[in-house]
Order: sequence, then C-alpha cells, then structure tokens
Amino acid sequence: MGGSSKIIWDFLIESEDVIMNQCFSVLGTLHDAEDALSDIRLHLFDILSNKSDCLDEINNQTAWVKKISRNYCIDYIRKRRFVTNWDEMTPELPAGSNNPVLKLISIERAMKNLTCALNALPRTHYKALFDRSVEGKSYISIAKSQNISEVNARKRVHLARRCIRDSLSDNVITDEY
Repeated sequence: MGGSSKIIWDFLIESEDVIMNQCFSVLGTLHDAEDALSDIRLHLFDILSNKSDCLDEINNQTAWVKKISRNYCIDYIRKRRFVTNWDEMTPELPAGSNNPVLKLISIERAMKNLTCALNALPRTHYKALFDRSVEGKSYISIAKSQNISEVNARKRVHLARRCIRDSLSDNVITDEY
C-alpha cells in the first residue's frame, strides 16, 4: 500500500464511527448499516485515491463524510425492496382468503427460494454469512477462521447478503399463483 493509500485508509478507519452512525440512523438496522459501511468505505477510497490531495481540499471532513454516507444510504433505500418477514417474502393471497393451506404453500415456496439463494452462494461467502448471522461471530473471528483480512470478511458477508436479497427480490416479484 502506497503512502497516500495508507493516509486514506487511516482516514476511513477514523471516520468509521461517523459513517456507521449515519448508516444506522438512516437504515435502522445493524445488518443494513454494516453492509452500507462496507460499500461506503470502498466508495470513499475510490474517490480519494483518484484525486491527489483530495483530503487537504475538504474544509470540514466530518461533514463531508456524513453527507456522502447519508446520500449513499438514501440511494440504498431507493434501490432495494426491504424483505423483513414471511408475510413480505410470500406473495399476496387472494383477497379475503384465510386459507391455511395456501399460506403454508406460500411459506414453503419462500423457504425453497431462500434455500436456492443460499445454495447459489460461493462456499466462502456462505460460511462467512452463517458465522456472522447465525452464530453471531465477530468479523475478526470470521477472518481468522478463513485466513483472510477483516475487511475481506466484511465484504464476503456483505456480498452474500446482497446476493440473497437480490435473489429473493427477483423471486417475490416474479412468483405468482
């Protein structure tokens, strides 16, 4: 890593709390905030590494980071459909239908879609996601178990979540009775 890259990376590490607070306040969940944090760090690194002395030109760096973080999160919300529970993952049942059989079929179809999405993940991404989401392991612990850096562990979890989210969104939209 070059000298300017180290300065940029140090700046991003120092700004992590500011970015995370913005992400959490806009997105409302820790998982989404962590995903956004990973993306914003990469985005800021690209911006700052493509312009020499860019950090020196910014008068209020904290306000600049907050603005970019908030705008990224707003774009993130606009671009994706939130899937938070079974009712949202399953297609609408016919109006006035309280048929438990249809509900069960709908849930089984949602489980099948989730299983397909999980099986489509690369093994390393699946393992990182399982360790983080099911076992509650820290990114440092995941990194050590997979012999990768903490940044790579975060990215694997983020990419796994994105793939699953995209796969489930596609299935919810196109899946009809």
